[in-house]
Amino acid sequence: MRIETQRCLIRNFNESDVYTLYCILSSPKVMEYIEPPFTEEKTKLFIENNGLIPSPLVYALEYRNNNKLIGHVIFHEYDSKRYEIGWIISEEYWNQGIADEITKSLIDFARKKLIHSLIIECDSRQNKTIKLAVRNGFKLISDKDLCIYELVL
Repeated sequence: MRIETQRCLIRNFNESDVYTLYCILSSPKVMEYIEPPFTEEKTKLFIENNGLIPSPLVYALEYRNNNKLIGHVIFHEYDSKRYEIGWIISEEYWNQGIADEITKSLIDFARKKLIHSLIIECDSRQNKTIKLAVRNGFKLISDKDLCIYELVL
């Protein structure tokens, strides 16, 4: 997959992305409501098992102005009719509207692929993700362990 947004490129991972992604995923602030910060070895396994497979679950997120890896994007089949989307972005790039830009691009991409609906899962304390989901038309369908939002396309 390759999607260009106004400022970013969503592309397949390369093995050379491990260290840069580790620098992002090892941040306690970035990973606060997701899971414990990653080690370099866990990052390597994460890319190998989720990004460097025939049908990737995650993709590299690159900032086009400087060609810098700034995080990753989740885009994969959730069940037979729905795809999950998400993102983890370097703290340095927060509060710039990048997550919203990526979300809108993934919605457009999914519509072109005739995907039935999209899912965003997040912790109930991830207020910015929840606001972004609602702003983009996603509706809350579950708030048990995680909040699950769905956008029927």
